[in-house]
Amino acid sequence: MEPGTPDPAPTAPDPPPPPVNVDWSVPPGPQAGHPLDRDVFEASRLRGGPLRPLMVVDALLKEPGAVYRRIWNGEDAGLFAGSIFVMSLAFAAIYGALMGSFGGATQSLYAAIKFPLVLIGSMAICLPSFYVFSSILGSKLSIRQTTLLVLCITGPTATLLMGFAPIAWFFTISTESGPFMAGLHIVMVGIATTFGIGSLPRARAYLLPLSGNRAEAGLGLLAVWVVVYLAVLCQMSTYLRPLLAPGPFFTGEKQLFLSVLFGG
Repeated sequence: MEPGTPDPAPTAPDPPPPPVNVDWSVPPGPQAGHPLDRDVFEASRLRGGPLRPLMVVDALLKEPGAVYRRIWNGEDAGLFAGSIFVMSLAFAAIYGALMGSFGGATQSLYAAIKFPLVLIGSMAICLPSFYVFSSILGSKLSIRQTTLLVLCITGPTATLLMGFAPIAWFFTISTESGPFMAGLHIVMVGIATTFGIGSLPRARAYLLPLSGNRAEAGLGLLAVWVVVYLAVLCQMSTYLRPLLAPGPFFTGEKQLFLSVLFGG
């Protein structure tokens, strides 16, 4: 710099970048990269009249991400809950009727009433504990949203049982082996229940970021709840038996399901 040349004016520092505010109250966009972000459910399908419950259950199987987002945003919660409940009730009643038909027409009617109580009643009993466990694991869902999430477990379970119904019907009319039919139904209900419960980790992993919780809480406590739910489901089946063999609508006999399973 030559003598007598004035010093250059100091340049202002670059402004700091604006803070990044993430609004977790809305679903992440496709840039988040989650596979469930691509699921879309058109609102017009909720106006399907008598077919609306089928549309909702179909979305639950094929576009679960769209259903989970609506649970979080509270969009059409009543329509979704009602549709899933109605279809779960209807599918469970149909499967129960097929199960009881092995013991005759009267038992078919009894089982059509009792099996929905087994499936939906067990989930209703375990709903409060699920809400508490989910809250401990970081969930910010309300009790209403938690109820909807529980229905998202019951819906796929009942739907898969409906898919198993033709198989159950075929063996019902083609065999007289009670132990085989009991084992067949135990396997089918077990597979369907596992399928329904399998939606829990997926829904939780998708909804946790929406509530601002990025941490992956351990799944151990959730696994404990699953074990409790399965125990309640088995005990409910035991308490409301018979479901397969001929007998009265309700015996009132008190017996632990383990003693029935293992012949104690």
